[in-house]
Amino acid sequence: MKTAKAFSHGKVILSGEYSALYGYSALVGGIDFGVEVELREKNNGEIVEYDEYINHIINFFAKNFGQTICDFSLKINSNLPQKSGLGSSSAVASALIMALAQWFNFNLSKQKLFEIVWQCENWQHGKSSGVDAAGVVFGGLVIFKKNSEISTIETFKTNCLKDKKFLLIDSGQAEESTKEMVQLINAKLPAKNVMTIISKIGELTNDFIVQLRQGIFDPQILRKNNALLIELGVVGKIAQNIIQNIEQTGGFAKITGAGGIRSGSGFILAYHSDLNILKNFVKHNNYESFEICFS
Repeated sequence: MKTAKAFSHGKVILSGEYSALYGYSALVGGIDFGVEVELREKNNGEIVEYDEYINHIINFFAKNFGQTICDFSLKINSNLPQKSGLGSSSAVASALIMALAQWFNFNLSKQKLFEIVWQCENWQHGKSSGVDAAGVVFGGLVIFKKNSEISTIETFKTNCLKDKKFLLIDSGQAEESTKEMVQLINAKLPAKNVMTIISKIGELTNDFIVQLRQGIFDPQILRKNNALLIELGVVGKIAQNIIQNIEQTGGFAKITGAGGIRSGSGFILAYHSDLNILKNFVKHNNYESFEICFS
């Protein structure tokens, strides 16, 4: 039986949420958790139905690569929660496109894969910065910057994060989509205020990148980033409370992704010089979490 299988990593935004939409750099890292897509030949008489997003990805591939797609069924296995800031929709698109390319014996460069995933993201979320697509496709540490319709992607390594371990702590799934969050920001804040905050996030991200290149990791940047995201209005009360309690233990934290305000804000990226203090905090409060590193 003919099969094809592909895996795509999730991602964490270390810095640059929202500011990446306005031409500033974003720093994003791939994580080991992700999405696997498996294609197999359909059984005779088998009827397969997919959701709107999956159908869009399949039809997009068929149109752009001149293929008739009707002879397979697919299975998706994921340990990435949806609407949690970990790039689940980009990872689904990336894994599915790679599996389709394998099925039809196409060779796709990472740049081409990124462009396709980004277009699928734009369909799913409206105006997408491209950060999620860059993070899941290229993996590792990635600096992403978009000017007009041109994007630049740089992968790099830094020894100063080699032995640093972080926790991703779940504040609860966001009720809002990324598109809705962008609309909420523009509705709540004057444009001048939005751009002031955006520029500060962009400058902070540039400082973060410069420090990492110099072999310096200053966790205070996470705290400063969190304060700006709260000011922007994308961090809900639940996440704010969790982050405040983390800071009281001597730790540093921020949301990663679009956030959310009505209920959860997705996953929180947290760091402490003593990881056991964070783990005990999570255990005491019965939060879902998992450990990650950026090497």
